[in-house]
Amino acid sequence: MRRHQLFAAAVSAALLFGAASPAMAKPGKGQAKGHSKPAKVKAGRINGGGVSFGGAEFSVQARARQPRKGHFHYTRTDGSLKVRCKGVEFTPIAYIQPGPPGAVVTDSCVEMVGSRRTPISVEATFFDHGRTGDVANITFTRPDGTTVTDNGVIREGNVHVR
Repeated sequence: MRRHQLFAAAVSAALLFGAASPAMAKPGKGQAKGHSKPAKVKAGRINGGGVSFGGAEFSVQARARQPRKGHFHYTRTDGSLKVRCKGVEFTPIAYIQPGPPGAVVTDSCVEMVGSRRTPISVEATFFDHGRTGDVANITFTRPDGTTVTDNGVIREGNVHVR
């Protein structure tokens, strides 16, 4: 066998096994040790919870792409207000000038007083300031038009808006 035939056979074998072309190699291989691709951020979400400025425990979870799968729960420690919302609407806040990530959560919910359930609506605006200083502005509106508000910096816990 001649030298150029041997060379052609070696190139063919290399192409067959994918060793000759980096473009044909599996993605993610060949990176330096300890380095990886940045994690994908799932945008259009809010989740978190803690103790509100008014001292109530709350939790929130919502996705823009699946609007009826989220929840918002709010319970005052003295038991005077307990609200449960399933399938909340989530709207990210768009800024003209840069600001912290924010979102508005709205829904028609149920106020639970003992065994009695009455309708109540909620509009809650959350601002994500990182690990500390997140803000929750929560307003409940009862069918008679009266409102209950809880606005300010979250005392414990945090909210992530992506």
